[in-house]
Amino acid sequence: MARSRLTVRLSLRWWLPFYIEGVRLMSEITGLEPDPAKVAYWVRKGVKTTVVCD
Repeated sequence: MARSRLTVRLSLRWWLPFYIEGVRLMSEITGLEPDPAKVAYWVRKGVKTTVVCD
């Protein structure tokens, strides 16, 4: 049985670090916690996943 290698590549959209920093900043300013479901939604949108089979 032949072995194959899978490589998973993750890349961030250009705006994701700015979004995360904005959420962190607003959380510190207001003293409130961000909504985890909303943050997770945007993080999923901001991470691009590519699987390469060698």
